[in-house]
Amino acid sequence: MGYFSAFTLLQKIAVLFFFAGLLVSSNLINAFSQDEAKKGDGPPQYLLTWGIPATITNVYKMTETTNVWRQFSDSTVKQYKREYTYYFSLKAPNPTDKGFLTIEVSTDSLFYKFTEGTAVYEFDSQADNPGAVNFEDLKAISVPLGKNFDMIFSPYGDVAEVKGEKLDWFRNYVTEQGKGYLDSASNFLWLDGISKERLQYICDVKKILLPKEPVFKDSTWVSPFGFQLESINFSDTVKAKITQIIEGYKTIVVKSDNLKSVPGNTRFYGIKGQLLPVENATGRGTFTISLTPKGTIRRAEGDFSVELTSKVRRDVFKERITTNVVWELVTQFKE
Repeated sequence: MGYFSAFTLLQKIAVLFFFAGLLVSSNLINAFSQDEAKKGDGPPQYLLTWGIPATITNVYKMTETTNVWRQFSDSTVKQYKREYTYYFSLKAPNPTDKGFLTIEVSTDSLFYKFTEGTAVYEFDSQADNPGAVNFEDLKAISVPLGKNFDMIFSPYGDVAEVKGEKLDWFRNYVTEQGKGYLDSASNFLWLDGISKERLQYICDVKKILLPKEPVFKDSTWVSPFGFQLESINFSDTVKAKITQIIEGYKTIVVKSDNLKSVPGNTRFYGIKGQLLPVENATGRGTFTISLTPKGTIRRAEGDFSVELTSKVRRDVFKERITTNVVWELVTQFKE
């Protein structure tokens, strides 16, 4: 074989390797561009993961806006609006242990505004003069402020437990020191503020279970769902689905068509000194999550409406509650 022929053969081999390299690179690029999509004969499937890296602290802002309309049996009406914002941080000090993930939570600051007619009450925990600290409704909202606790997620992804030394101390203090001094409504106010349901409502941004197996876009899965509105605990079994995927960012939409209150008594703003039964409390709403490719929730939003009846002695009243609540990731930083 001559020099020219051998050179031509080498050229051909080089060209073949070049195009083979392009093909491999193209496949790699395509694989990464699919994010965690599982490729097969059918449409891509997506594995939904959520978590907080052990070295990263996530700071969230949670803002709730609630309007309440109450009508008594004599047709008199009471209306009020509450807006408040909590800032809180989430940190996972250790990796999961046998599937359980412990998140350290710190509720750092609170901004609050309450409007009833021409009366306005405001509070800013970061101000030198914070504001209406003795206002009844503010007391109920501010109980979680400044609390540090652990929120423990089970292997299934739900909040299995909320615990902490500060919570234990506070619970014991209210129980022991409040004997003979606190009426039932006041006792409920303080203890409900550190209950699993309240702290989970504020600080569990995910709220639903994510499927363990990959799912298709637009396919649905079922999850238990809990919420607290006006110190009333609600639950539902909801359907969730991925409605949008853009560059690995996934939008998950949850629809709740059958919110029902957990049986029990609760406190109502403006009715002091006693707990009242919650009767026929039903509602519906939507909950939307924006999940990053790394499994961080950058935004979540809920819109809910609830109707209920209760009574003070023989006076039956009705309430309509509408709530919008938004969680936003403010910043992330490495310890």
